[in-house]
Amino acid sequence: MNANNPLLLPWTGPMAGAPPLDEVTTPLLEAALEAAMLAEDEELARLRNVDGPSTFENTVKVLDGLGDDLDRVVSIYSNFCLSFSTPELRALRRVMQPRLSARRDDLYGDNTLFERIRVISRDDGLNPEQQRLCQRLLERFEDAGAHLDEATRAKVAQVNQRLSSLYSEFSDRVLADEEELVTWLDEDALTGMAESWISAARETATIHGRPEAWAVANTRSAVEPYLGNSMSEPARENAQALYGELWDEWQARVKKARPQIEIERVAQTPAAWVTSANGDLAVAAKDAGLVDELGSWTDFGARVAEIAGEDAGEQAAFWGPRADLASNTTSSQLC
Repeated sequence: MNANNPLLLPWTGPMAGAPPLDEVTTPLLEAALEAAMLAEDEELARLRNVDGPSTFENTVKVLDGLGDDLDRVVSIYSNFCLSFSTPELRALRRVMQPRLSARRDDLYGDNTLFERIRVISRDDGLNPEQQRLCQRLLERFEDAGAHLDEATRAKVAQVNQRLSSLYSEFSDRVLADEEELVTWLDEDALTGMAESWISAARETATIHGRPEAWAVANTRSAVEPYLGNSMSEPARENAQALYGELWDEWQARVKKARPQIEIERVAQTPAAWVTSANGDLAVAAKDAGLVDELGSWTDFGARVAEIAGEDAGEQAAFWGPRADLASNTTSSQLC
């Protein structure tokens, strides 16, 4: 990899480090993506050509850590694409999004890798964490159509790439609207706003050709503070009371529908709730009474078919291919 590109270096600092956002430029992003994709290609080639029988260590564990460098670069790239809309970044996105989508389809549509992991998942010697990882990987392969015939896999990949291009185009248009559309304010409308927000509003107005005025950009981060802080105190108190009533009514309806649910635990301490189930949201949902039971994709499909009634045949046809997933793993799909 190119050691001179700061976007390719390991992140430093607490909590697994922080990306060098102050050094990001579109050319650096493009170069980092190209280098990281090349490195992942080399890792994937070694994985596909492993000697001897497939094991958890030489297949599942390697696949789970595959492309860590690319993941870091893509996280920066994705955040910038969702936050900014420059001509250069839009051009890069139009090129990169279909390529990234195609790479994912190529990896998780690999029937040979899928079969290797499925065989490994049936090993009785795997601990619960290893079983769960195998299952999650199998589900990714299933979602990419690895269990389908070659022609259908190719069609799935084609659709995914087209959707990726359309999503990028739509997001670019949304960002463009955020850049171009503003709400103009006079000085009286700034009452109650923080100096930092007022300064940003003046800068937004300057960008749009009126340095003597103030403007609110069409973004959530700009609009929400204005709606919350520019309101009069009585209006704000009324709004807070209304939100409180709606929240209480929602909780009451949930508890009426599912008396066993621990709604306070879910709503008031969500982090502790999920952590208590070792980060598995599905298990946490069952513990709190949100669902009655957990099961495999096949169980989920059967339940959907049961509810669907006359459409049960179509549902069964869709979920049927998932029935051959490893039988010794426990899915956290909600049923």
